[in-house]
Amino acid sequence: MWDSASAYHPDASALVTRLYKELIFSDAVSSHIRGDDALDPKLREAALRLVQARGDDPFALNDDAWNVVKTPGGSADASVLARRRAERAAALAPWNVTVLRTLGFAHLRTGACREAIASMERRSALRNGPTASDFAVFAMARYRLGEHEAARDALEKLRTEMKKPASAKNEELQDLLREAEALVGDDAGKPAVASAGRK
Repeated sequence: MWDSASAYHPDASALVTRLYKELIFSDAVSSHIRGDDALDPKLREAALRLVQARGDDPFALNDDAWNVVKTPGGSADASVLARRRAERAAALAPWNVTVLRTLGFAHLRTGACREAIASMERRSALRNGPTASDFAVFAMARYRLGEHEAARDALEKLRTEMKKPASAKNEELQDLLREAEALVGDDAGKPAVASAGRK
């Protein structure tokens, strides 16, 4: 049991929220709080209890990472940080297919193409088959690895998936299709699939 007076401090919540924004993960936040000799002891104790209760939320980490990696062109620093978030989320929720999708894209955006393929293959196995997102990663990652025939095959499977009504209306998937087509190209000279319109 702890002294109930130490369980609350009016500044604890703001401190913890700020540190999570800066340091991302609960262990880093806890270490910072413990090492800050300038903190009032009661504030330190209350803040540590808040961190212990909060921990790391895999779904919040996943959302933050996905907002960075779902489109190309992010800065290297932002992509690396997103990958760290995605890796932590996947460690906390290893069977969640949404988290694994983010992890696959985070690997792709940071040039870890083999890891990207492995993440999406694991996701595909959990879903009993790949989806459009998986084929997009397979196409782009294999192309960057120099496996052009496999990349074109994945692109064709992506195009097939995109003919399904739900996929054709999905803005994020349409963006991924355009990105994969721009990278992989098409030796057969087929035109790119037209967007079904943006939301």
